[in-house]
Amino acid sequence: MKRKKSFWNMFVAMTSVLMMTVIGACTIYAAEEGGSAEVNVQTKVSGTAPEKEVFTYTLKEQGASDNQERKLTVEGAGTGTFLFHYTQPGVYSYILKQESGTKADWTYDSEVYYVDVYVMWDEKMESLETVTVYFDSEGNKSEPVFENKYQQPEKRTQAVVKKVRSAKTGDEDILSGWAVLMILAAGTGVLAYRKKATRQRKS
Repeated sequence: MKRKKSFWNMFVAMTSVLMMTVIGACTIYAAEEGGSAEVNVQTKVSGTAPEKEVFTYTLKEQGASDNQERKLTVEGAGTGTFLFHYTQPGVYSYILKQESGTKADWTYDSEVYYVDVYVMWDEKMESLETVTVYFDSEGNKSEPVFENKYQQPEKRTQAVVKKVRSAKTGDEDILSGWAVLMILAAGTGVLAYRKKATRQRKS
């Protein structure tokens, strides 16, 4: 009887160890499979540019050096996505911004966004789940939207020409006024001379 009981206890113990090993292996496998996260970027463009501009965005983990940053390009208005893969739970924080372009007639959005990716272990799904949260530079929750503006150079030229024409018009008005005064003064002089001549004849 004792041998049967001892055998049963050993069987239960071995089964428990085996189950724990299997569960542990599944957990490690699930962690190795990991969880994925996306950091999205939206580009908006105002103005009609002659060709599409390519906008460059950088994303780096807070505290990391610049050479560890990741880059993403978006051509014209549209969206782009940074993809991440995690194998460990935790909170991963990043800084997202747009590189300042160098093309003339463009105004580039200089807003800086802060991104927190929460990586959590889901007991039911036995997998890593992720949640991504965005904040603007003032600490408000806000999706990363960068608004870039293009201003056509001919519009600025027209504004300058209009201003110059207005200035010339003002000068012409002044000259016209002086011309009228000179004509009136000349006419008055002629009349005075004729009156004087008439008086001399009569005398």
